[in-house]
Amino acid sequence: LGTSQFTTQGLLFGTDTVTSVTLSSPGESRYADVSNYAITPSAAVGTRLSNYTIEYKDGNLRVNPASLIIGANPQVKEYGETFTFNGTEFYSIGLKNNEQITSVDLSSNGANRYADASLLPYKINISNAQGTLDADNLGFKPSNYNILYVPGAMFVTPAPLTITIRNQEKEYGEGFVFNGT
Repeated sequence: LGTSQFTTQGLLFGTDTVTSVTLSSPGESRYADVSNYAITPSAAVGTRLSNYTIEYKDGNLRVNPASLIIGANPQVKEYGETFTFNGTEFYSIGLKNNEQITSVDLSSNGANRYADASLLPYKINISNAQGTLDADNLGFKPSNYNILYVPGAMFVTPAPLTITIRNQEKEYGEGFVFNGT
C-alpha cells in the first residue's frame, strides 16, 4: 500500500527508507460495527532498518454509519374498513452485507375504520426498523446506519352505497309530492 497509510517520525539517514508496514485492525472487516478501532502496525519493510530501534504507534480506523432509506409503501383502503399493518409494508434502499429488515412500526390515522374518504392521502408514519442477528452477532443493526424514514400515503376510497327508490303509486288526476323519505 506504499507509504500513504503511515508516516515516520525521526530522521532516516542517507538512502534509508521505510517502504511498507503491515497494518491490521478488527475494523477492516466489512462486518465491523460502527465504532473506532485500533490500527496496529508491525513488520516495517525498507532499507537498512536494522540500524534503527523501531517503535510502532497505533492509528485509528473509524467505521462510519452507512446511509439507509426505509419508506412506507402506499396503501389503499375503503371507508368503513379497518386497515391493520403487519410491519412488512415497507421498502429499503442501501442495506449492506445482505442484511434484512424483518419489520418496522407503521401507523396512520387513515387506518381507522371511520377515517373519511378523501382525495388527499393520510400520512403513514414509519419507524423502529428491526432485523435478526445470527449466531455470530451479524445482521441488521440500526446503529450501523444513518436511517432516513420516508412516510407513505394511505388513500381512503369511498364505500359503495346504492340508493334504490321504492315504487310509488298515485291516482290519475292527483298531484304527488316527493318528501325525500
